[in-house]
Amino acid sequence: MSKLAKNILAKIKKEKIFPRAKWLFMLKNLSLHLAFVLAILLGAVGFAVILTAISSSDFDFFQRKIPVLFKLLPAFWILFLVTFLAFAIFNFRKTKGGHRVNFFVLLLGNFAASIFVGSLIFASFGPGRIGNLENHFAKRMHMKGLHEREISRWQNPENGFLAGKILRVENERIFVLQDFSKQVWQVDFARAKKMHFVKVTPNEKVKMRGEKNSENSFTAAMLAPLGPPPNHRPPWIEF
Repeated sequence: MSKLAKNILAKIKKEKIFPRAKWLFMLKNLSLHLAFVLAILLGAVGFAVILTAISSSDFDFFQRKIPVLFKLLPAFWILFLVTFLAFAIFNFRKTKGGHRVNFFVLLLGNFAASIFVGSLIFASFGPGRIGNLENHFAKRMHMKGLHEREISRWQNPENGFLAGKILRVENERIFVLQDFSKQVWQVDFARAKKMHFVKVTPNEKVKMRGEKNSENSFTAAMLAPLGPPPNHRPPWIEF
């Protein structure tokens, strides 16, 4: 027996190496593939939430759209997407033959899969349902969800942004609005650009851009329904 063979036998005895059943390797490979698919699905959920955030942003209200886009994107869900994208790649590389796939091809393929599936989720459920589910998740995680981010963004009358519920319509020029801090405003909407088929009626929740005139007076330049497009509106915080 050669010296190499003796060394190998000695190592096997020392480290107590023994053959394993083939089904164990098959089970491990299957579990890695399942983890890979699950990671893509979770990444897709993150992308669907990102699309929901973008869909309710109303970039027409902002002059500098690109900087605003980066401010509106939810950092947690971007990190969520990236994390599970990395997890998917890690698991696939450990599968049989996975190490032979080019890393950049795998990266682009996984990212494309998450975008495709995430787009399907967004199209199937709509921003309303996704926003509602994200809101419940955010409350459980004790973090600020899309709804709260939307409200805080528009609860800024000093900088020309205001949102709330219409209490009553005084005339063709003025309506009375209650914002999310319960403050009551008189809003002049006579020259406001109405967007997304907004309805100026009692109990309608609206957002606007304009100018604060006094402590309870606001002139609207642009007016739209609060939240995503009316066909997919989520259940916003009630007054």
